[in-house]
Amino acid sequence: ESLEFLGYRISLSQPQTVAIAESKIDKTKKRIVLSLKKFLHDKDFELLLARLRFLSCSTQMKKVGRKLPVCTGYRHVYRLCDKDAISKQLKNLDSFLHGIINSKRFLLGRSLRGLLAPEQRNSLRTLSFEKNFALNLTFKVKPKRITAIKQAWRYE
Repeated sequence: ESLEFLGYRISLSQPQTVAIAESKIDKTKKRIVLSLKKFLHDKDFELLLARLRFLSCSTQMKKVGRKLPVCTGYRHVYRLCDKDAISKQLKNLDSFLHGIINSKRFLLGRSLRGLLAPEQRNSLRTLSFEKNFALNLTFKVKPKRITAIKQAWRYE
């Protein structure tokens, strides 16, 4: 019924659609959780915000030996996907992120409640995969900052 190849899910039914592979969505969810767990350990809110922005926005960075910057993020990697299909998947990621942040039921959510100030929680609530995709929000990141951001996902 569908085929996953190189990060894309291609529906073979009529009409055919191209979307993000579920394995890539699951990987992003795992990175969200790892970012939040790392925050519980190091309590660096600015780094948490940078990690979640890195996941939800497009990022522009310099590459050694290249004149033009390299862009990453859903907007650039999955530009060939069906807009409706990707919108639904990104809404799912938004629900996942906001569900954890607002959770009173799960340990991770309860632990975050104790550490996050109300204005910090509101900052996290404004993050949106779907909105950032639609608006094509892009930010620049220096190589040292990328290293710090990716530190939380090291052994996934």
